[in-house]
Amino acid sequence: MATAAGTSAVATALTALGGGRSLAQILAEPLHRRPQLWSFIVGGVLGAVGDTTAQLMAKEDKYHLNQGHLEERLSHPSSSTRTSSMALWGASLGFGFPFWYAYLDRTFRNVTTRLLVHQGFMSPICNCAFLAYVELVRDPATAFSRIPQRIEADGLYLTCRALPFWLTVNAVTFRLVPLMYRSVTMSSAGCVW
Repeated sequence: MATAAGTSAVATALTALGGGRSLAQILAEPLHRRPQLWSFIVGGVLGAVGDTTAQLMAKEDKYHLNQGHLEERLSHPSSSTRTSSMALWGASLGFGFPFWYAYLDRTFRNVTTRLLVHQGFMSPICNCAFLAYVELVRDPATAFSRIPQRIEADGLYLTCRALPFWLTVNAVTFRLVPLMYRSVTMSSAGCVW
């Protein structure tokens, strides 16, 4: 009983501070005013959180996907460099995807068509761009000679592994999540991926 009363008091106080608005309305306000900026920030933060979580899990569990093939190649000499680079990657996607999602919504009324176009077009592009980006961050001086080899070695593998996860996430997102929240939702899913 005390917990319910305490929760109710906190909700009442937050509503009073917010000028009669709920906490959800207060938190959503910046997203309504500047959705690209919000998506950029959230994408970067969640990129860093996802990478930090992956590094912590890799330290605790020595098992790596595909016997270390992809995980070994994704590791950077410095965990802070790797986390910073993943924050920048997440922020870049967070900035660009709201425009892409708006284009899809304007162009394709059918959700299934939207989903198939998105997966068929963006998955290979994003995966190859990600592999190239990782090589560029690792060693910019020699990256351009390694990028084609890296894409050839891991591009198809990564795209095939990503397809079931992202197809499911996108199917749910395109059906249930309003356009303005879609990029943030996808950044959250990327944190899990």
